[in-house]
Amino acid sequence: MEKIRVKRRRCDSKCQGKILQTIGFFTGNPLKYVSENLHELCVSKVCVIYDPAVDRLGDATILFSGRWIAVKINGEIAPSVSLVEEIYSNEGFRAALIVGEKAVKAFLYGNDVLPTSVLEKYPPDENIVSVIDPSDYRIIGFAKYDKHRNVYRNIYDLGIFLRILV
Repeated sequence: MEKIRVKRRRCDSKCQGKILQTIGFFTGNPLKYVSENLHELCVSKVCVIYDPAVDRLGDATILFSGRWIAVKINGEIAPSVSLVEEIYSNEGFRAALIVGEKAVKAFLYGNDVLPTSVLEKYPPDENIVSVIDPSDYRIIGFAKYDKHRNVYRNIYDLGIFLRILV
């Protein structure tokens, strides 16, 4: 069994730039939603990027507190579901795919989305996009179009945290 490694650090300017660029696919004004004081908590190969509210509670050290901004998995950055849902609530859908019910189930198990499973597209769709369940119009994860394989490659979905722990 692989040893779990935990690291906490402040995001450097390169990390900060990637976050702002990624959030920019979903809104014209990423600084409206994300501050420039970001930190990351990495557990093995998965990093949660957050805006810290407090790092200490009395004498206890908090691993993560504040607002979840993004996740970095194997070097790929995707915004948090809660952040993009807030953007959509304020500005409407952008960089989004609404997919069929079978695609929802497959995606939540870590599979990619086939173009034939897409019911609706909201541009821009050539970079990272949110994947949306048509039953409740909630985000179930994020994907990126892979033109060589002709699929929307799963970057992360809401089932990933359960799969990592199992």
